[in-house]
Amino acid sequence: MQKFIVIFCLVALFSFALGYTLRKGDVLRIELFDVPDYTRECVVDIEGKIALPIVGRLSVEGLTIDELIKILRQKLSAQMSDPNVVVTLLRIAPRNVYVSGIVNGVVDMGMKDLKVSELLALLSVNLSEVELTRIKLVRDGTVKNLDLSALLSGEILKEDPVLKENDQIVLPEKLYSDFVKIFGAVRNPGVYPFKKNMTLLDILSTAGGMTEDSAGRILIVSDSVQEIDERDLFKRVVTLKPGDTVYIAKVEERFAYIVGAVVEPGMYSFSKDEDITLKNLIAKAGGFSVERKFLEKVIVRRNGAVFTELNVDNDVDMKLQVGDIVDVKKFEETEVYIFGYVKNPGAYKISPREKFTLRKMISLAGGFAGTVENIDKIIVERENEKIELSSENLDFSVKPGDVIRVEEHVPRRAYILGFVKNPGLYSFSKNETFSLRTLIAKAGGFTNDDLVESVKVGEEIYTPSVILKEDIPLKDGAIVYVEKFKEQFVYVVGDNLARNGRLTFERSEPFTLSTVLKKYGVQDFSLVTKLSLLRRGEEKFVDTMSLLKKDIDLEIGDTVIIRFTTEKRIYFTGDLYGYITLENEEQIDLEKALAKFAKVDSKYLQSLKIRSGSKILQLTTVSPIPLNDGDIVEITLKKPIRVYVDGFVSKPGQFVFDPDETPTLEKVIAKAGGFKESSTFKEKDVLLLRSGKETVIDLNQITNALLQDGDFLFVRWQEKPHVYVLGEVAKPGAYELQEGESTLVEIISRAGGLSNWAMRTRVVLRRGQSEFTYDLSDPSIAQSVKIVSGDLIYIPSIDTNIAYVLGNVRNPSIVKIDKFTTVFDAIMRAGGLNQTASASRIFLFKGGLEGEVIICDLSGIITGKGGGTNPTVSPGDVVYVPANPLTQLPDILPVVRDILSIITASKQLMGW
Repeated sequence: MQKFIVIFCLVALFSFALGYTLRKGDVLRIELFDVPDYTRECVVDIEGKIALPIVGRLSVEGLTIDELIKILRQKLSAQMSDPNVVVTLLRIAPRNVYVSGIVNGVVDMGMKDLKVSELLALLSVNLSEVELTRIKLVRDGTVKNLDLSALLSGEILKEDPVLKENDQIVLPEKLYSDFVKIFGAVRNPGVYPFKKNMTLLDILSTAGGMTEDSAGRILIVSDSVQEIDERDLFKRVVTLKPGDTVYIAKVEERFAYIVGAVVEPGMYSFSKDEDITLKNLIAKAGGFSVERKFLEKVIVRRNGAVFTELNVDNDVDMKLQVGDIVDVKKFEETEVYIFGYVKNPGAYKISPREKFTLRKMISLAGGFAGTVENIDKIIVERENEKIELSSENLDFSVKPGDVIRVEEHVPRRAYILGFVKNPGLYSFSKNETFSLRTLIAKAGGFTNDDLVESVKVGEEIYTPSVILKEDIPLKDGAIVYVEKFKEQFVYVVGDNLARNGRLTFERSEPFTLSTVLKKYGVQDFSLVTKLSLLRRGEEKFVDTMSLLKKDIDLEIGDTVIIRFTTEKRIYFTGDLYGYITLENEEQIDLEKALAKFAKVDSKYLQSLKIRSGSKILQLTTVSPIPLNDGDIVEITLKKPIRVYVDGFVSKPGQFVFDPDETPTLEKVIAKAGGFKESSTFKEKDVLLLRSGKETVIDLNQITNALLQDGDFLFVRWQEKPHVYVLGEVAKPGAYELQEGESTLVEIISRAGGLSNWAMRTRVVLRRGQSEFTYDLSDPSIAQSVKIVSGDLIYIPSIDTNIAYVLGNVRNPSIVKIDKFTTVFDAIMRAGGLNQTASASRIFLFKGGLEGEVIICDLSGIITGKGGGTNPTVSPGDVVYVPANPLTQLPDILPVVRDILSIITASKQLMGW
């Protein structure tokens, strides 16, 4: 269907363009096939010309599209062969017709020619109000009279000329001698066309009948004044004449005023049959604008003084007198502020009349952000008092104005490092025993219970046996280091390849040379051909049989050489162990020996130590140093470095550096995902725990700080200077106070600005025990208010949310809206569209006449077809419904501005 409509429109446009002669202001699209850069849109200028490359300025006014194409082909043929030119008429210049008289305006006929009768239908003119026999057509300075009276009888018009551009149509108003006026107590007072044999009942029926405030007296002003009692209307026939005036007298006006917390404050009239009572007046004002529990009292003023005050706990009523003023007062302070460890911090309204507990208040805020066990305390600030409560005092009574801060329990923490399965920082809940045993258990226990030497807590040292007998209490932030038993070991180099390398001793084993031989698998000492002991660079040869008489004590790190064979060999010990065998005459150096050993990658080498007889050579790189039979090469490898990171990082945990990777503090923080992102906290410094000692590293030193295996890092944080912004802003929450930013308007701007529903006249600032309110309708106030860290800013919602619905609706008025009210909803609250309304072109002024203008189309919604434009309405918006779908913005602005001025003046007069 959509494709058909598009094709139909294109065909219609094409057909029109074939016979259309170009005019000033038309927009053309010129295309030259195979030359895409030539394509452009041209406007026929004030001289009737267009400008094109190659062709230059060309006069086109008065030409048809075909004629223009032929001229362009001729012009372009001088530069190219057989140019294929396409000219499209994109938009035509306005073809205006000017209407004056009973209707004033400008009508653009567009592409279609209009007759005068068609123009009248398009304008939705009430023909009964036009003198159809005296319509004037002004064209080129000549005036032609037209008689279109046949339109009222449905007859064929004798003359209905086709309009041309710049024609003027004058629609004279019908003379009052052909009318009858009626006003006073009727539903639709006005001027109505006189009909033959019209009676008093006819005009009353046409005007919608009499209203309830009729006094029963009818005056007819004709050649004389005639008075008729409404009770005689059906007893006699009263005929009227053209020009007669009918007045329905009203009873003395009965009214009362109501202001304050009602939906529609104002003055309300009462009919002669209605009682002027408080209940009826409140009902006429749409009821209370807030829940009854938020109402403080009702004040009735009479003759300038307070007549009475009423409590509104229950339904209230009393008889009023004409002119009484009723003021419905609501409680000024109803908000309770709650923030901290709750799911939905903010301001919540409660009534001073109801008993409201802390439990209920926390429930309103979505409950605690976690379990009740994580609550440390609850602080209630009330006037100049600060009340501290526990999570067991939730039946505490809350009052409006209270500021409640729910503080999360800050867990006690302790570090444990060294010889445990899972070293790190551990937190303790309120119910956990904060002791050394519990901490060791949290860390998974000792790596090996038999190898624990001691446990250091601060400056105190405990043995495992003491810890078993007594559970040592800890202090918050304690640092515990578990010292491993210093392992006793020697390096063994020899012909038993399977047992070469590092040889460790149990705590109960004798740390002697004979024990080494036994652990090496030597049962008969006499089989050893060579036994020597290397210690601190010196080699001592030992007779194995002498060990049977006197053993030799060892020191940690000694190297023992045990040989059973006479083969030529180079021995390797340290982190890698073994040997290579040399041929009898083979000469070898360090590079070749390592290549032949084939167990080490040079990039993982940290150092080499060559023992040749009594000489020791220390190296950091491999070089071709000659080696001899029996030389020992001690290899030290670079080892992976394991570092623990916790605190203010995105991904705390253990991180490993490869042997060829430089372990810096900056790199490990990057491995941990960097510092956390937070609106209220930032990184402060880094606490380094190494071998039971504590070092603080400043953030500007993290690039060059080198780490060691087993280091524990804790990134500490500090609170940013920040404020809380709650209520009617685009993005409520906590905001950091940035450098140079200190005013209320800057902070609200950071929070996305005020919403359409923000009460600009009452912004609340809580600072410590004090509360301040500001009117932001004056921009200078928002610029002058200085904000400091810890402030809480609350922007409440508008109490009375209204919009203006004007124009062709049944009851143009101020209507109550909410956040979900659309343009259609607002119009329906004003009684809906009247018969003359144009539903396809409705104007929405956002925030008033100076704001953005949105054109709304409700025709699809009203007919049930859907679609169109139906945006939501905000406080202060103006909806204007015109009668003419061709109405332009400049036509209605003066009308709407005048109406709003009257409304504003009335509101000021009434004190609304």
